Amino acid sequence: MKRVSLLFLSLVLVVAFSACGSSPEINAPDKKSPSSANATTPTDTGRPNALDNSSVPNPVDETNSQTGNSMLNRRRKLESVQQTGPIPPAPMRPAPENSEISTTMNASGQVFETRVFKENPQLAKVEMLWISPTDKKVKIYLKSGKIVQDSGERIDNLTTVSTSVLLEIAGVKPAQPKADQPQRKKKIQ
Repeated sequence: MKRVSLLFLSLVLVVAFSACGSSPEINAPDKKSPSSANATTPTDTGRPNALDNSSVPNPVDETNSQTGNSMLNRRRKLESVQQTGPIPPAPMRPAPENSEISTTMNASGQVFETRVFKENPQLAKVEMLWISPTDKKVKIYLKSGKIVQDSGERIDNLTTVSTSVLLEIAGVKPAQPKADQPQRKKKIQ
């Protein structure tokens, strides 16, 4: 029984010591690397190059180069992406009063909103540029071809602002209902 426990204890110690050590190829000095040739002399950066530590990336070492490091390759791929061709339009989403709205950012990083009216007889679209969180500019495009620019201080949210407020800002009276369509009144029963 003592032999079995002694054998088991020695096996555990051998496994523990071999697991804590590293392979000789990682700690072996690289003949291609000038910084690992003399471990006690200062490197180009002025700090002493202590014992070779494989966990610290060394840009000269080929195993830690940018071609072997997947995180650096991923970052490099993201930086090298350039826009080719025209920028696609922002997706439209439904808004009140039979309209659609889209939100995007311009090249300066400012929020740019566009609300397009489908069946409004007077409004074609409204554009709002957020210059800062409190400063914004509004352009109201009327179906008559007239374009009205305003500071946008009366508009808190372009998605929910009513057409009557937009027409008031543009200085236009709301259109009257057509005479050929009679107004329907609800009967109270």
